[in-house]
Amino acid sequence: MTFFHLGNCVVLSYAPYFISYRYSGLSEYSALWRCVKAGGAYFCTQLLKMLLLATFFPAAEATDAEPTDDLVTDVVKATVELIDLLGIYFTVTRLVNKGEMRIMVTSIGWGSADFLATRLLPLWFGARGSEFDWIYLQNSLDCNINLLFLISITTLLWLWSRNDFSEKYLPFLGVLLSVLTYRSVIFQVMATTFGLGAWMMLIIKAISAMLIALVSLQLYSGIVSV
Repeated sequence: MTFFHLGNCVVLSYAPYFISYRYSGLSEYSALWRCVKAGGAYFCTQLLKMLLLATFFPAAEATDAEPTDDLVTDVVKATVELIDLLGIYFTVTRLVNKGEMRIMVTSIGWGSADFLATRLLPLWFGARGSEFDWIYLQNSLDCNINLLFLISITTLLWLWSRNDFSEKYLPFLGVLLSVLTYRSVIFQVMATTFGLGAWMMLIIKAISAMLIALVSLQLYSGIVSV
């Protein structure tokens, strides 16, 4: 029964990545190796983030920190996430060169690497436990939501790199990218302030991801239709 629960969580977490790869046309273009390169870029970026956090913020794990200190620490950690933006930008503009497919290649490759690095082991050691826990299903659903966020981030960064993108929209892109970068802090503040539970936060995250994805799609459509 525990193995069945583990299998359900893994499938629920990674099925959207497989479906996106299979039915977005990437499989027809033999884009697997490009996805692997995008995953490699993810691991290099995470290594750089770990080095920066360990070097400049070694006291972030203090146990007697005040709530305000925790918030400041979360903001600092979220700021380090800007390195992810640089990594994704480099991947979508330099590392992956496959026309309009580069957005999906970068998103799926980067997201798959993130799943392997941050999701799979907790599922393997946690979902196999003797007691059922909703947290692993919630984490699996959160993984799907993060894929939607990642596609939006990649799309916005690709639009930022375009010379034919209207400059009047660049501040709007900057605001969206800032919100996406600090979304973990924003969601944490919302949950703490309003006392929201895990399921309600998942709903809010899903709605936010869909809204930002729709805006990104609209901006992308304006470029492609030109």
